[in-house]
Amino acid sequence: MRKVLGKLGRILFLLLAGYLYLCLTWFIAELVFYGLVAHFGPEFFVGPENVIHNDNGGCWYTNPGAMIFWHLLIMLAEFVLTVPIVLVIIRASGSRCRGR
Repeated sequence: MRKVLGKLGRILFLLLAGYLYLCLTWFIAELVFYGLVAHFGPEFFVGPENVIHNDNGGCWYTNPGAMIFWHLLIMLAEFVLTVPIVLVIIRASGSRCRGR
């Protein structure tokens, strides 16, 4: 019974950690996307025909597909950069826990 609960707890922990990782990467992708928009301009990312400028200096994006594409592209870059680091940390902590 103890092994089953241990495996179930480990699975739940990994699911929760994966969910938090996805939320964190989406949040960071938001920050990076709007930082890039501030640097290059919104027309570069969603196309000039899909940007409506307000009188107060703000703008509206009318192409959600392009925004989702750029967010997913930024998240992919984050995964490529962070997954090897996470795997090295897991590998190092696992060997320490087993007494190697």
